[in-house]
Amino acid sequence: VTPSHYWESYLQQKSVKKEEQKLFKELKKQSLGFDIEDFSFKDNTLIDQEAGNRRKHLAEENRKNGKHDFYGYYQIPYQTMIDEHIVTMSIRVSDTENTSKKDLKKAATKLDASKLPDGEYEFYFFTTDEDNYNHISYTFNIQDGKVVQDEDD
Repeated sequence: VTPSHYWESYLQQKSVKKEEQKLFKELKKQSLGFDIEDFSFKDNTLIDQEAGNRRKHLAEENRKNGKHDFYGYYQIPYQTMIDEHIVTMSIRVSDTENTSKKDLKKAATKLDASKLPDGEYEFYFFTTDEDNYNHISYTFNIQDGKVVQDEDD
């Protein structure tokens, strides 16, 4: 990680990778109508300026408290990342023929969220062929062990 990329280092922590693996295993156990291919914490700060400001503030606080690894960005706990909406928990599913956003929404309703942390989640898949890149996603929240879907979806 080069100095200009220090801000990305928080996603490389061992605790983050361990939590990603744990949540991936939990999701793989569930029957959602899709195979779960990957789970990761996805940085929100490029699309959400406020999240970027919160991450910067957390790094500044870390430096004040003597945590200087990667200029204070490395030691941001994953639960803090979730609580501060710095990350979305991103779940890649396998593409099946004619999968739609509606199918992803249906999978969210089947999700047993009791063992998943509160926060923002996204089901997504993508396909590529010679001429096209297709990305479909559905975002929802988990609160108190339950899926909370946006009213406008």
